[in-house]
Amino acid sequence: MSETTPTTDGHIILVAEEDAAERANIKAYLHELGYRFVLADPLESVVDQAAALQPAMILLNIALSAVDALHVCQQLRARSITAEIPILFSIPPEQIAQRQTIFTYPLTDFILQPVLSQELAQRLAAHLPQTAARSPFSGFEQMLSATGVGLWEWDIQHNELQWSSLAHAILNIPEESFEGTFESYFALVYEDDKAVLAQAIERTLQDPHGYYHVEHRIVLPDGRLRWVEGRALVFKNQHDVPVRMMGTLIDVTDHKNALEALRLSEAKFSAAFHTSADMVSISDMDDGTFVVVNESAHSVVGYMPDELIGKSALELGLWPDPSQRMRLVKLLQQAGVFHDEETVLRHKDGHMVAVSLSSSILVIDDTSYVLALIRDISDRKQAEETLRTNEAMLRRTQKLAKLGSWSWDLQTDVIEWSGLLREIFNLEKDKEITTAYFQQLIYPADWPEIQSKIREAFRSDVESFFVEHRILRPDNKVGYVWTQTYFNRDKSGRVLSAYGVTQDITERKRPELVQSILFEISKITTQFDTLEEILVLVREQLGQLLDTTNFYVALYDETNELYHFPFAADEGDPTPWPSEALPNSLTDYVRRTGLPMRIDTTAHKNLIQTGTADMIGAISKVWIGTPLKTKRGVVGVMAVQNYVNENAYDEEDLRLLTYVGENIAWVIEAKQAELALRESETRYRALFEQSNDAILLYDMSGRVINVNQRVLKLLEADADEVLTAPVGTYAVGDEKKASVDRWAEVLRNGYVPSHERLLRTQKGNVITVEIAAVLIHDVNDAPVYVLTVLRDVTERKRAEEIRRENEALLRRTQELAKLGSWTWDLQTDDVVWSDVLYDVFDVNAGVAVTYEHFRERVHPADWDTIQEQTQTAFKAGVDSFAFEHRIIRRDGRIAYLWTQAFPTYDQNGRVTSLYGVTQDITQRKRPEQVQSILFEISKITTQVDSLAEILVLVREQLGQLLDTTNFYVALYDAESDLYEFPFAIDKDNQYLDIFRPMSSSLTDHVRLTGEAWLISETTYQEMLAEGKISQIGEISKVWAGVPLKTKRGIIGVMAVKSYKHEDAYTEEDLQLLAYVAENISWVIEAKQAEQALRYSETRYRALFEQSNDAILLYDMSGRVVNANQRAIDLLEGTAESVIDSPVGRHSIKENKGEAHNRWKEILERGSIPSHERPFVTQKGNLLTVEIAAVLIH
Repeated sequence: MSETTPTTDGHIILVAEEDAAERANIKAYLHELGYRFVLADPLESVVDQAAALQPAMILLNIALSAVDALHVCQQLRARSITAEIPILFSIPPEQIAQRQTIFTYPLTDFILQPVLSQELAQRLAAHLPQTAARSPFSGFEQMLSATGVGLWEWDIQHNELQWSSLAHAILNIPEESFEGTFESYFALVYEDDKAVLAQAIERTLQDPHGYYHVEHRIVLPDGRLRWVEGRALVFKNQHDVPVRMMGTLIDVTDHKNALEALRLSEAKFSAAFHTSADMVSISDMDDGTFVVVNESAHSVVGYMPDELIGKSALELGLWPDPSQRMRLVKLLQQAGVFHDEETVLRHKDGHMVAVSLSSSILVIDDTSYVLALIRDISDRKQAEETLRTNEAMLRRTQKLAKLGSWSWDLQTDVIEWSGLLREIFNLEKDKEITTAYFQQLIYPADWPEIQSKIREAFRSDVESFFVEHRILRPDNKVGYVWTQTYFNRDKSGRVLSAYGVTQDITERKRPELVQSILFEISKITTQFDTLEEILVLVREQLGQLLDTTNFYVALYDETNELYHFPFAADEGDPTPWPSEALPNSLTDYVRRTGLPMRIDTTAHKNLIQTGTADMIGAISKVWIGTPLKTKRGVVGVMAVQNYVNENAYDEEDLRLLTYVGENIAWVIEAKQAELALRESETRYRALFEQSNDAILLYDMSGRVINVNQRVLKLLEADADEVLTAPVGTYAVGDEKKASVDRWAEVLRNGYVPSHERLLRTQKGNVITVEIAAVLIHDVNDAPVYVLTVLRDVTERKRAEEIRRENEALLRRTQELAKLGSWTWDLQTDDVVWSDVLYDVFDVNAGVAVTYEHFRERVHPADWDTIQEQTQTAFKAGVDSFAFEHRIIRRDGRIAYLWTQAFPTYDQNGRVTSLYGVTQDITQRKRPEQVQSILFEISKITTQVDSLAEILVLVREQLGQLLDTTNFYVALYDAESDLYEFPFAIDKDNQYLDIFRPMSSSLTDHVRLTGEAWLISETTYQEMLAEGKISQIGEISKVWAGVPLKTKRGIIGVMAVKSYKHEDAYTEEDLQLLAYVAENISWVIEAKQAEQALRYSETRYRALFEQSNDAILLYDMSGRVVNANQRAIDLLEGTAESVIDSPVGRHSIKENKGEAHNRWKEILERGSIPSHERPFVTQKGNLLTVEIAAVLIH
C-alpha cells in the first residue's frame, strides 16, 4: 500500500510484541479501553504497517529480538506519513536507563513491563485525548443499554467477533476471557440449537437482503441455560461478498418462561375448573347472571350448568335469605375478595345446603365479573358437631392412653401439638415446635429410619404410615412412642400437610425391650469377637431405655490392683482412659461392696463427709453403677452418668442396669476366656509349626492326620509317606509291640510320660527319640486326638555320656577348688546354686535359695562395697566384673570368697540376669590376712597413742578372720590382784578402763597356766564341776583366750567369745589369736612404759622448771640443749645466748682447761661430785657456784 493513500482508523493501536502472554494482556486492556488491537506481523514490517494503517498509536517493545526498536523509531520519524504517530515504548525494569535515549525522539513515551491496564489508560489519555475511552459500540451502547440490548460485530474475513459490555454481561462471560472468534461463541450454544443457528447464519449470508433473526439457547459457564434473540444485518463489499455482520443480542429467557408459565396456568385453570369438586362459577357483577359454571354445580345445588347459565341466583331462588347475599356482595365490593364465608343455599330439591363461599372480582374487557368457589360443607358441619361431642371423650381417652395428636403444614412449616403430646415429650406449653427442634427430640439412632419412611411416603402415594421409635426428652431420659401419620395431598400427589397421633408406650415397651436387649446381647456375643465391639453394641442396646452418653465398663485386675477400661465414652473426659488404681472411687466402692448404687448430689456429699468414696475426674450430677458378678466374684463395674440432669436416672434405671450387668458379666468373662483361648491357639499353632520338636497328631483310629515340618526332617520322609501311617510304623523290631502298648496306655490313662525309643527313618537310619503323648478331648470331654511329641536325642545320648564324665570331673574339680556356679534372674528373683556353693555359703543342700540367702551371709562391713562395685559395673555395661568379700557362716566363722559375675542386658541396657562363679579363698587368704593384720597392727602402734584406740583397731583387724563381736583385753596388776580392762566389748556393750577381780576365772586360768585355751560350753561346765574355775558373768557357747607374754612375764589375757555358735572358733583361730597376742604384747608393754615415761617426764618437767637450782642439759658434744629459767637468770643472759653454748663457756680463763677435764671425767665415770668453781656471767660479773653433773642414759 502506497504512502500517499493510507487507510486510516483513528482507534487502532499497532502493537509490536513478541511475548504471547504480554500480547494477550495488552489486547484485553485495549479492548477494555475501547481500542482495536492490531499485531505487527511480521515484526520487520512494522514501519510499512504503520504507514498503511495510520494507527492512533504504536506500542513498541524496546527489547525485541527480531528488530532494533530504536532503529524502527528512527525510520518512523524519517517518513513524513508516520512522523506524527505517537510511539509508546514498553521497557523491562532492568533497561530503565533507555528512557533518556527515548526522549530524544519527538512524540515518544515509555511504560514499564509488564504492561498494566491503569498505566496504559493513563498513557493513552495523555497522548490521545480525542479517542480515549471510546469503542465501536459506544454511541449505540449508551443509547440501548437501558433497554437491555447488547451489540455485536463480526468481521467475517478476519473472523474477529466483538461484543459490547452488555452483550458480555448477557452471556455472563468476562471480556478478557473471550477469544473473539465465531467458534468461541458457537461453543456456548446449547447442543440441540447449534444446527438451528448454523442454518440461520447460512440462510442470512445467502439472502440478498442479508437479514438475520434467530432465537436459541446458550449454556452459561455455571451450567444454566438462557434464551437469547439475535438480530443483524450483513454488509458486503463491492464484489457482493459478505464481509461484516452487525447486530443486537437480547436475553429473552424471562419472556420465554412467562409464556410457558401462562400456558401452564391456563392448563391448570382449565383442569381445576372442570375437575374441582367445588362449584366454580363466573357471573356478571351487575345483574348476577351466570356466565360460566362447572359440572360440580349439580352436586352442590342440584342444577346442571346449562340450567344456570344466563340466569341469576336470585332468579333460581338459591338464596333462602337474600340479606346474606347483600352482605357478601357488600364485602366483595369493599375488599375485592373474600374467603371461606359460610352461608346457606337452597338446593334444587328444596333442602338447605351449608356451603363455604370464596369470591373475587375479575375484569375482562372492561367488564366486571365475579369468580365464585362454592363448597358443600353440609357433611363437614354435621361432622363438626359430632367431632365436638367426641373431642371431650377423645381427650379423656388420649390422656388415659398417653396419646397425643399433632399436625404439620408443609406449606408454612407450622407444627401444632396437643397439650398431651407436650406432656409425653416433657415440653413446656408455650415451647415453639419447629422441624429442627422436633429432630432434636428424636433419638439420634432412630432419625435415619424415620427420615427414610417420610421420604418414601412423600415419593409414593400412601395415605399413611406407622413408625415406632425412641425419643430423647430435654432431661435426656429415653422414651418409646409409636406414631401414625396421615397425609393430605394435592391433585398431583404432592404432600401439603401431615397429621397424626403419637402414643407413649414406654411402660409397655420396657419389659419387651429388656427382653429384646438381653436377646440382642446374646446375639452380639456370638457375632463379634472383641470385647470392645460387644460393649459398644451393649451401650447402644441400653441406650434404648436410658441415657448412655457417658458409659463405661471397668474390669479389675486383682494381681496389679488396677482397673482397665475395655470401653469408655465420656463427654466430660473424652480422652482414652488409662489403667488406674482408682482408690476411694465410686467404681471401687461398688466393686468392694458388691452392691448396685445410684449416687446423686446429696448422696455424693454424704460419701465425701464420711470419707467412704468420691468421684474421680469430672463431677456428674447423677451416677449409677452395678457390679459385674461371676462365679469368681466381682470382676468389675458397669456405670453410666449424667453431667447436667440430676433426674436422668431413677431406681428403675438402676435395676435395668443391674439386670443387664448380671447378664453380660458372664459374657465379659467368656470373652476374656475366649481371648485367652485364641491366644493359646495362636501360641499352639506357632509352637506346632516352629517347634524344634517333631509333633504328630493321630486320630482315634491310630493314624497320623497332621505333622509339622520337623517330623518330616526327623523321619527323612515326605508328607504323603507319613500321613495316614498307623501307630508303630517307624518302630524298630520289638519296639513295634511296645508302640501298640503305649497307644493303649494313652487311650486308657490320657497320656504316656516321656520315654526313649528307637525309630527307623524312611531312609533306614536308626535314631533315638524321646517321645511323649497326650489324649486331647473336645468341649464335651470326648477324646478326639492324640498329640505325640518326638525329640531326636541321638546326639544328645552321645553327648550325655561325655557330659556325665565332664560333670563328674567338674564336680571333683569344683569341690577341690571350693568353686561353685550360680545364676540370678532379676525379673523373677530366681536364684540357682550348684552343690558346691551350698557348702561354701554353709546353707543346707536342697534349700530353695534366694538373693536374701546371699545377703544374710555377706559380712556387714563388705555389703556397701559389693553394692557399689555392682552398680558401677551395671552402669558401665561391662561384660563381666569380679570382687572379693567376706561371709559369716552359721557358726559365726568368717570366710573369704572371690566372685566373678557376667551380666545379661536387654535392648535398653537394663540388666535382666546374672550368672557366674564363686570360690572359697579363705585358705589362700588367711596367711595374707594374718600378715596384713600384723602389718596394720604395727602401723597402728606408731600412729595411735591411746592403748584403748589401738585395741579397738586390733579388734577390727582380727574381725576380718574371726568373730570379734565379744572381745576384751585384761591386764593383770599384781599389787592389787585386779585385772584392768583397757578395752572390752560384750553383747554390744563397750567397757574402758575398768578394774575387776577375776580370781578363778577363765581369764585368770589362762594367765596362771600361760597357755592358750579354747573352751566350749561343755568343757566350761566340766571345769566348773571340778572346781578349776568359778563362774563370772554369762556362760558363752565357746570362749577362746591367749596369754599376753613379755620379757617381764605374762601381763594379761586377750579373749573372744560367742553366745550363739559353739563352732564359732577353731584351733586355727586360737593359733591366730595367740600369734596376734605375741605381736601386740610388746605393744601393750611399750604403751604402758610410754605411759609411765610420760608420767615421769611430767614430774621431771615440773621439777626442772620449778627448781631453786640452776639446771643445764648438755648433749654429748658438750653443748647446752636446755636450761631452766634459774640458770638463765644466774648467767645474766637470755635463752638464745645460753642455749648451744659449749662446755667452759662461762669458766674464767684460768679454769677453762679444768672445765674440759671435768667433761671428760663425766663421760668416763658417769658423774662428777659436787665442787665449787668460779663463773663469769654474760655481763662479765664473777660469781662462785657449786656444781655437780651426771650422765643420763
